[in-house]
Amino acid sequence: MDHLEALEAEAMYIMREVVAECEKPVMLYSIGKDSSVMLHLAMKAFYPEKPPFPFLHVNTTWKFKEMIAFRDKTAKDLGIEMLEYINEEGVRQGVNPFDYGAAYTDIMKTQALKQALNKYGFTAAFGGGRRDEEKSRAKERVFSFRDVNQAWDPKNQRPELWDLYNTQINKGESIRVFPLSNWTEKDI
Repeated sequence: MDHLEALEAEAMYIMREVVAECEKPVMLYSIGKDSSVMLHLAMKAFYPEKPPFPFLHVNTTWKFKEMIAFRDKTAKDLGIEMLEYINEEGVRQGVNPFDYGAAYTDIMKTQALKQALNKYGFTAAFGGGRRDEEKSRAKERVFSFRDVNQAWDPKNQRPELWDLYNTQINKGESIRVFPLSNWTEKDI
């Protein structure tokens, strides 16, 4: 087994573990390269069946229309459930990346994601984050627990030894799961 095959096997193992242990998982889908790899791995992990969870696109309303068309065509062609969530309050307030800077990311991405997870009651959300992307991601575990407010506390994370993961969710908690944690930009 070569390096990439080992990474794929690890990611698919993590996805299957989440499906086996978590009540209501979802896979985040941003239409980007990491999301596309995650989608491919999910299709491969559960073949010949479809992935047993929906996909969620948090739409900031600033994507190219061609990207949205690609998202919709991909979902239709693969026969997967694609949910879309838009922070309507942010849209009403006219929040945009030019006038709001970092607040735009918080309102239209972070807060929108939290709202969507709460709305649908998802207990685990697959994300495409990798440890090589930035310093804060390097601290994330593969199974990254969030409290009742969907907040991450690096001091309140569980040990991950070898390929043993503690997926036990306490009341009010949820998990972000990063199957691509050990991948690099080059691997993608």
